[in-house]
Amino acid sequence: MKTYKVEWSEYNKLNTVYKEERDTELVDADDPEDAIELIKQYIFDNTDHEEYPEMEITEDGVDLGEVSYINFTASIYMTAISGLIKKTGMTQKAFSEYFNIPIRTIEDWNTGKRNPPEYVVDLIEYKLIKEGFICQSKSQKPKIN
Repeated sequence: MKTYKVEWSEYNKLNTVYKEERDTELVDADDPEDAIELIKQYIFDNTDHEEYPEMEITEDGVDLGEVSYINFTASIYMTAISGLIKKTGMTQKAFSEYFNIPIRTIEDWNTGKRNPPEYVVDLIEYKLIKEGFICQSKSQKPKIN
């Protein structure tokens, strides 16, 4: 299970324009396709079906009927650091200060602009487990004896 950042935009079918701002959500899933499916279902479950009676989940997105369509053509990428921050309940700033990592670096890792080396993620996770911020999953094998 990994944490993915899913981005999407809403397309207005009447004036053929995408909404300028994009929506994002972090989701834990086995792969990017599962992450998208979870977000589609979340949007479907949390939309007023009286307002959008013809709403349906399609292969490409969520069709809201005559007016608009939610499209998942944006990037989807794993954000391991985002997942760790989410599990600890810390803010990005607190996480940055705790590990003495510049806040801009944390922000870049969270948005996928840059990716930390895998060993850095492993070391951060190891420290968080050892210091009791997060629990080691049963399926995860210890990396250090």
